[in-house]
Amino acid sequence: MRASTALSTLSTLVLAACAGDSGIPTSPPTLSRSNEVAQDAREHGQSRPFSGSCVAQTAGPATFVFPIRTQLSIGTCQLSHLGRTSLRTLQHVNVVTGDEVAELTYKAANGDKLFATNVGTSAPTGPTTIAFSGTNTVTGGTGRFDDATGTFSASGTADLATGAAAFAYDGWIAYEASNRHDR
Repeated sequence: MRASTALSTLSTLVLAACAGDSGIPTSPPTLSRSNEVAQDAREHGQSRPFSGSCVAQTAGPATFVFPIRTQLSIGTCQLSHLGRTSLRTLQHVNVVTGDEVAELTYKAANGDKLFATNVGTSAPTGPTTIAFSGTNTVTGGTGRFDDATGTFSASGTADLATGAAAFAYDGWIAYEASNRHDR
């Protein structure tokens, strides 16, 4: 069943790509608020490079209400400032345009969490595979990430037939390292 859903989703993406210019943007919108936050963090010396990689797997069946496919994925990451983390991602993909949004939660080994949203696009690369890219915006967290901000690019690939994905991050994050609260 999952393979037929994946093929149906992929077919829709391919048809949308072949339809020509629909006037829908093919890249994520500019995150001007994030740029303002980044500039403020850099001016105050709090900005730190952020990078890493993740692998994820779909968790359960996707829901589909045309044209939006909603999917929960879980995985593990190796990220600067968090180390080895667990990942929970809830994605909403428009199968006609390839646009996607997601809510992400990263949980460090000590229990501190980092929250982010993603805005991006995806495109087919094979019969059941896609490539995706986007911009993650940090929205806060718990523990030392309580008031965290940041922006980082994300890019990777996924196999819709198996539900496996791999991706990498590169950008910046700002947080008060001594900001530890009871969780």
